[in-house]
Amino acid sequence: LTVSCDTYYYHVGQRLGEDKLKNWAQNLGLGQATGIDLPDKPFGAPVGHLSTSKAKELSIEGQLAQARKAGNKVQIAKLEREPRTLGLGEIMQTAIGQGFTAVSPLQMAQVASAVANRGTIYRPHFLKKAIASDGSNKVLDIDDAKSRVAHEIKLKPEEWTAIQQGLRAVVTSGTARGTVNSQYVYIAGKTGTAEKNKLGDNFAWLICYASRRPGEQPTIAVAVAVEPLIRGQHGSDMAGPVARRLVEGHFGIGLTNPTVDATETVAPSGGD
Repeated sequence: LTVSCDTYYYHVGQRLGEDKLKNWAQNLGLGQATGIDLPDKPFGAPVGHLSTSKAKELSIEGQLAQARKAGNKVQIAKLEREPRTLGLGEIMQTAIGQGFTAVSPLQMAQVASAVANRGTIYRPHFLKKAIASDGSNKVLDIDDAKSRVAHEIKLKPEEWTAIQQGLRAVVTSGTARGTVNSQYVYIAGKTGTAEKNKLGDNFAWLICYASRRPGEQPTIAVAVAVEPLIRGQHGSDMAGPVARRLVEGHFGIGLTNPTVDATETVAPSGGD
């Protein structure tokens, strides 16, 4: 996690296989609607999909339809020979979030939140309160946090600790150390680069969660996606500073009238 080592996760993907990778991704809320009280498919956009043999088959069929419409016999022949199931190399790519994987920033914020609270997947909630329109100013009932729990991911406490320590190390000594680490706020997160197409037009990714001080319960989870990623830069270079400013702003740091003492620092940047 700390140095974003693809090779390690290639081996993990090889050991798990397609079905287990899919199951774990679904446990984290990926490949499905979030349940937010807003349209999950704005302007007809999909809610994302997992990198599975089914997704590969649909992709090939879509490309075949385009090739047939264009009369491209070479492309048609190539696509017709293409296997419809994921090969080992594609499964390994899936393990690092590539392949046919597509996710939204909201889904990735859910992932960050789930790690922060050690396994609870919440349905995102936009509405804070609703007031009656009859002039009574009565606050109408809305779902409380408990009723918005989608499900729980069961891991051992030491497993959650290992994941959280790895994500904290990303910020203090890993791929986000120069762009996300804050001397005022305790942040843990993960950098990433998402491939948009074969032309090199990529997204910069950063997901994180934060608390005011070490040992306190995190109160914010953030996902930042920046397009396009400038050639030669990494996800943390562009998305990292945005995430850090959002988190610090949440705690009132860096604002015109800060609500906390910005001179009070967290642990040194070299560790916890």
